[in-house]
Amino acid sequence: NIIINNTAFSFRGNANYGSAESLGGGIYATGTNLILNNSIKNNSTHSIIKNVGFYTSINSNGGGIYYKWASSTSEVSGNLIAGNICQVTDSTSIIISGWNSSSNGAGISINSGTSPLISNNTIVSNEFNTFHLSPDYPDEKFELGTGLYTASSLSLINNIVWNNGDSCGIYINTNDPINYLNNDFEGDYTSFCLPEDGVINGTWVDNISEDPLFVDADNGDYNLQQASPCIDAGDPSSPLDPDGSIADMGAFPSAYGTPVPIVRNVPSEYSSIQSALTAANATDTVLVQPGTYYENIIWPETNGIKLISAGDSSNTIIDGGG
Repeated sequence: NIIINNTAFSFRGNANYGSAESLGGGIYATGTNLILNNSIKNNSTHSIIKNVGFYTSINSNGGGIYYKWASSTSEVSGNLIAGNICQVTDSTSIIISGWNSSSNGAGISINSGTSPLISNNTIVSNEFNTFHLSPDYPDEKFELGTGLYTASSLSLINNIVWNNGDSCGIYINTNDPINYLNNDFEGDYTSFCLPEDGVINGTWVDNISEDPLFVDADNGDYNLQQASPCIDAGDPSSPLDPDGSIADMGAFPSAYGTPVPIVRNVPSEYSSIQSALTAANATDTVLVQPGTYYENIIWPETNGIKLISAGDSSNTIIDGGG
């Protein structure tokens, strides 16, 4: 799905007090949802206050995705989340007291929940825009996590979080454990905004902070160049990429990975030798149990496949019927 150019808008005007809140410019999700394989681009949340007096708050959260009450079976995977904006405009002309502005998660904002999976997303070029047009300065302004904001424990696996504005790319607003596995974070964890104790709670394994080498980010092509450090750099326990290699980081598996050798068993996994050969990638082995197989073999164009009998030539026979 392509989810582009949507706006969640909130306005509050001409009142003594009040607030404005806009949530989920591209997607607003609650509970158990699967947000998979989408292009979520150039969406926005926009909250406006005009001529409002006392104790005013303005919130603009989740320009791309706003997720509330996520669960352990919730998943945000395989998405391009790019160019989304959280915007706040204060055009108040009345003196303001107790004013605060909050924007969080221009790419993804996870407001609450328990351990959703955030995996294989490319989260890039999201930003905040906060405009103060009143003659009075606000008491407080918060811009929290241009790429990702979370108030929930979660698992971050195989993501690229890069070039997300001037604020911290990831804002962690919880002391609950978070699993950080095989991600490419611009600035590493030193660029995160953390709870007051400044401690990374959870698991930190094989994350990098290297230019992902997109093909043409300026023109929206976030595929990986052949020299990208994100190729074959994902969690080894993740499903293999379509080319049979270890998972890449980000939403777009490349064709430049090195296939992982796999043993394809006949007949326990494949009913015929031909079906196993057809499914095989370079460097795979098709292992055939003893028996007589009545079929005509057409060898695939893929180079490097090994066809081996688990027995010997006397008890493993291919009978072509000729």
